Amino acid sequence: MAEYGVVTGVQVKPAGTAIVVPATGGNLTIGSAVIPVHCVGQMAPFSSVSGPVSASGRVDFIFQKDGLYTLALENASHQLDTFDVTIGTYKITTCKMTNYTLNAAVDGVIKGSFAFAGLVFSTGNSNPSVPTAVTGFKSWTMTATNLGTFEAVSVDLTIDNTVKPVHYMGKTSPSRNPAYLAEGFQSVKFNAKLAALPTLPADITANALAAIAAPVFTFTDNAASPATATITFTNALASELSQELDVEDLVRYGVNYEAESVAFT
Repeated sequence: MAEYGVVTGVQVKPAGTAIVVPATGGNLTIGSAVIPVHCVGQMAPFSSVSGPVSASGRVDFIFQKDGLYTLALENASHQLDTFDVTIGTYKITTCKMTNYTLNAAVDGVIKGSFAFAGLVFSTGNSNPSVPTAVTGFKSWTMTATNLGTFEAVSVDLTIDNTVKPVHYMGKTSPSRNPAYLAEGFQSVKFNAKLAALPTLPADITANALAAIAAPVFTFTDNAASPATATITFTNALASELSQELDVEDLVRYGVNYEAESVAFT
């Protein structure tokens, strides 16, 4: 039976209250490694065996202050919190977020996506509920603090987490599924396309290039009593400055930063 995307719910369930995600797209992917058996005698494999199973996915969404972003950040124990993801009747449990991105463009609302890896895949689950009310954080309302002249046309935020599934031999059923998700380092980056040359950094090649202690982006939504979303970075260092020439447009500039951490309020 065909399933309609417009009524397919997306739910993220951490340890606390489930989050009904205002999704705009996404996918779940279940991989089953195929291991060919080669040796002398012929070019083609003599046989093939099944190897480790992987479970991962991606969800695109309209940004809300729903706490989804906290799953991309390390907790008080310096680890990532786990969660389950259900898209329609498909579910992946014990997930960790591998990537979280936000995009704010002057002609739209803040949108985002997150990617994840998990341990166990299942079907036949109940279709989650869909949102009944969704506000949009208006990108054009953005104010930038501690970044000098910053006439942004678009801004992107990316949080990357190193998450690796770990398999071991002799695991009980489902024996080919990963048993653990190992975590590594995290990176936080943001970049912008600008309508005018930024005043910071003054010289990206300077020997004493200074970090910006607390760059801040602030947005408001379209609710009757507007809410504010604030994104604060810690110790951001410029990593790239670029210029783009189009003879039928203004000269555009790009500036990329890497930060030590980010917080959402």
